[in-house]
Amino acid sequence: MPGTSITARSNLFKKDSVMNKDYATNKELNNTKEELLDKLVSKKDFENEINKLVTKKEFQSEIRRVDGSLEMLANEVGENTLEIQKLCGEMNDKFNMVLTAIDGLSAQIGDSRTEKAAGEHKFRRHEQRFG
Repeated sequence: MPGTSITARSNLFKKDSVMNKDYATNKELNNTKEELLDKLVSKKDFENEINKLVTKKEFQSEIRRVDGSLEMLANEVGENTLEIQKLCGEMNDKFNMVLTAIDGLSAQIGDSRTEKAAGEHKFRRHEQRFG
C-alpha cells in the first residue's frame, strides 16, 4: 500500500473495518430470496389483472355512450331554458298588467282625494259666506 499513511493502513484492520464484518449466510440469502419472491406477482395473477383492464373497443363504446348521454342532456337543458324564458316572459306580462291596474287605482284614489279636497274647500267657503 504505497502512498497511504500508517494511520490509514491501521484503520483497515480495526474492528469496524470491512475485513471484520460478518457476511450473509446462504440461509439468510435464501430467506431474503423467498421474501422477495412472495412479494412478486405470479404470472396467473398478472394475467388476471391484465384481463380486468378495459380494451380499446370497450373504451370507445363507453365514450360513445357517454357522448350520447351528454347530447341528450344538452338537448333537455336547451328545451328547459326555452321553457323558462317563455314562462319569464309570461310572468313579466302579468306583472305589467298588475302594475298597470295598481297605477289606475292610485290615479282614481288621487282624483278622489283631489275632488274631496275641492269639495271641502267649497263647503268652507260657503260656510264663511253664509254662516
